[in-house]
Order: sequence, then structure tokens, then C-alpha cells
Amino acid sequence: MLSLHFANHPEDLAALLTAALQPADGKPFAADEVIVASAAQPRALTLQLAAG
Repeated sequence: MLSLHFANHPEDLAALLTAALQPADGKPFAADEVIVASAAQPRALTLQLAAG
């Protein structure tokens, strides 16, 4: 399912992504796809998600 989220602050989007990536069906290693607007965002999101 496609979900679009918009925010002025990337921290708000990272919090939404963290909540959305929680395994709901008991499959913690299931692949999820995240699409971002620029090439720098994947690295920034990875760092924010790793920091908790």
C-alpha cells in the first residue's frame, strides 16, 4: 500500500517512518520500500533510524 506523508521537518517524517516500519505481522525481516525525494535523504534517514 502506498502512503504519502508531508512535513516541514525531516525529524517528523523519520518518526512516522519508524512507526510504520514496526513489524505488525510477526515478520521482522520482511522488506519494506521507502521512496525519498533526493539522493541525500536515504543516508540521513538511515542515521536517524539507527539513532532511535
